[in-house]
Amino acid sequence: MSNVIFYHTETCPQCRMVGLLLDKYKIEHESCTDVDEMKSKGITHTPAIEVDGTILQGKEMMNWVNSFKTL
Repeated sequence: MSNVIFYHTETCPQCRMVGLLLDKYKIEHESCTDVDEMKSKGITHTPAIEVDGTILQGKEMMNWVNSFKTL
């Protein structure tokens, strides 16, 4: 399995939705809410996911998460 970090905030509805999908599809991941760490990685909005060092956001992130739907 890939090394996955889920960048999110506690109050963001989109973040909650992505977190629920990660759990539903049993995607193992670390969780990060540290804004300074996000900024250091160039993340300007949440939710975002880092997969093996590659930052995914928006449609690209959702396509990756949803690729686990059929597994």
